[in-house]
Amino acid sequence: MAKDNMANTGRTETMIPQDNRQEAVEMLDFLGTLGDSEEKEMLAFLRGVQFGKRMGAGTAVAG
Repeated sequence: MAKDNMANTGRTETMIPQDNRQEAVEMLDFLGTLGDSEEKEMLAFLRGVQFGKRMGAGTAVAG
């Protein structure tokens, strides 16, 4: 997708390995079923997972 097209649509594209494509499709389908408050809860959950992962690696920063 051209850079100017992304600016017009507000969308981005992410390249993923082909073997992970089905998982990505399933995740996007799932995320499409969430309401606004559920999306916020999912984001908070994922941020917590990310923080926990960083703590385990010793790189967590209080934010």
